[in-house]
Amino acid sequence: MELGASNLNFSTEATALLLCHLALQIGPAPDDNHLGSVHTFFNDEIFCANLLKQLNLRLDGISSNWRETNCMESIITLTIRLNSLGIGSKDASKQLLEKVRNVTFKWITELRSEVRAATSLQASLNLSTYALWAALLCRRTFDPCLDFNHSLDPKALQCYIESSITMQDNIASDATSLPILLRFSLVRDVKIIHGMRYLLRKSLLDNPQSFMYAIKTVWPDLEDLSSKKVSPFLFLEGIHQWWVEVTMVATLHTLPQTIHFHVLNGHLLVDGKPIGKLPAKYTTHIILTELFGNQNLPSYPSNLPGMNYTLTAVEYGHQIHLGFRNDHLVVRALLGNRILELLPRQIFSGPQNFDLPASLVDNCVHWLDVRTGSIEIRQRPHIWMTKKQSNWTLDYPNRRAVRESQYFILAILFKTPL
Repeated sequence: MELGASNLNFSTEATALLLCHLALQIGPAPDDNHLGSVHTFFNDEIFCANLLKQLNLRLDGISSNWRETNCMESIITLTIRLNSLGIGSKDASKQLLEKVRNVTFKWITELRSEVRAATSLQASLNLSTYALWAALLCRRTFDPCLDFNHSLDPKALQCYIESSITMQDNIASDATSLPILLRFSLVRDVKIIHGMRYLLRKSLLDNPQSFMYAIKTVWPDLEDLSSKKVSPFLFLEGIHQWWVEVTMVATLHTLPQTIHFHVLNGHLLVDGKPIGKLPAKYTTHIILTELFGNQNLPSYPSNLPGMNYTLTAVEYGHQIHLGFRNDHLVVRALLGNRILELLPRQIFSGPQNFDLPASLVDNCVHWLDVRTGSIEIRQRPHIWMTKKQSNWTLDYPNRRAVRESQYFILAILFKTPL
């Protein structure tokens, strides 16, 4: 009745706590009813059908708003109760939980972008709390899987892995600082996932590709996934039995890297190091500020020789690597088989002279192709896109500047006679 009315505010934590308490209490157990007096109405098929209808309507109303975590908590609690106790509602309740999983997974995807785009610490912390909520809610939809005697399907397994990584990436270092309902959710999550541990192990062994596709969210180089680039998928042994290991083999431009993932807790390590934020000397550097503004820049260890970090975000196919050379920040972009290095615009001019016209320096970025020696000049804001019709490319070896069919000879730039 209250789901269909407007007396209670389902967005508040107090309402969620109240409904969860009422839904999960047991109460007296009459001799003729194994459900007990509190849950006896789950024997009524009409009641179960109407409850499912109201839950679906509520879910549709909040599906686009990732701030509705308390309402989603109530929806999941009641749906799981229907699944375990309801008459004639098991299949429909499973379908509703899958729908909830899809909605919360969409929240995770949206919040990942929001966290990265946050420009202040407080905004980042608030968004991280919502991302943690979304991940825990998504993982909770696997509660009925405790009774499974078969593996999760590949799509569900991929969803579980991504939500687990998101949970671990956004969990607070001090769990006691979290709201009480969120703390309860963390404890409940540990219990559910521990009960699923052997199911998850079997599912990963049956569908190892789900893991590889899931970590594409933090591993940009997996866009062109092939067996030649990845070592066999395996579980470690002994006290590390819930860790899986995969090695990305070396390529023409990159070094090998080893990935470890904890199946139950969601820890993701690259070469033994967790995914994290860049050190302050990177984030405060003027070059990165010009390229990315004040965005948060999650990163992991770089596999490009001479580089230290790789950004988890890919900009129009550019995998960004960062490092320092002689105390100067170096930015390299791996684009297919090309390695592009950002050139500071200051090198093209001095107090008394200049090497390029102002139109090819101001409001432009300059990318040096390390292999060919050519320099591509891209105008803002399209610094991650190649536009042959409008972008000039400096052919350094041949001392020419080319744009489509146009070119001019660079006699001044190289200060050598032709």
